[in-house]
Amino acid sequence: MGRMRPSSYGAQGERRLDAVLSGLRRRRLDGHVRPGNTLVDLGCGYSGSLLNGYAGTIERGIGFDVSVGESPAPNVELHAQRADEPLPLKDQSVDVVSCLAVIEHVEHPDVLAAEAHRVLKPGGVLVVTTPAAQAKPLLEFLSTRLRLIDPAEILDHKRYYRPATLRAELTSAGFADVDVTRFELGLNLAAVARR
Repeated sequence: MGRMRPSSYGAQGERRLDAVLSGLRRRRLDGHVRPGNTLVDLGCGYSGSLLNGYAGTIERGIGFDVSVGESPAPNVELHAQRADEPLPLKDQSVDVVSCLAVIEHVEHPDVLAAEAHRVLKPGGVLVVTTPAAQAKPLLEFLSTRLRLIDPAEILDHKRYYRPATLRAELTSAGFADVDVTRFELGLNLAAVARR
């Protein structure tokens, strides 16, 4: 999954609803990844599955998460590092940065956004997905009461966003063109920010 999470998350395997929601988030990225791109996934998960899914298309994939395993493909590298710390990448060196269901978990979303802006080439794109503020009670019910979603992950959310708040945070990081839309019945936000 494209999430930054402690290694204890998903210890019993990914729940079916989690897998469906993860797939819906990944669709937000599909139109932005081109053959030959360098793709960075912030919160790549232990296995780097999103990067592995694009390995046949991209030239290089680079994932960051608090705990990572072996690289899933020859052109993919995984780094054990928080997504909201300075990235060991050159300025303007990547085409696409993905941050799917991660920004709500980090301590310093401003650092995450600024680093994404720094490493993107001119014209590069950052794709962010995050639960909308209205989703909080539903996510807590689905996770803690029904156990359809990993409760540890939902309880780890540090914030929920409204479209204007997410847009302002990305604009503050230097992105001039930020488009925020709703998906999954309006319960999630998807932002596309161009450098």
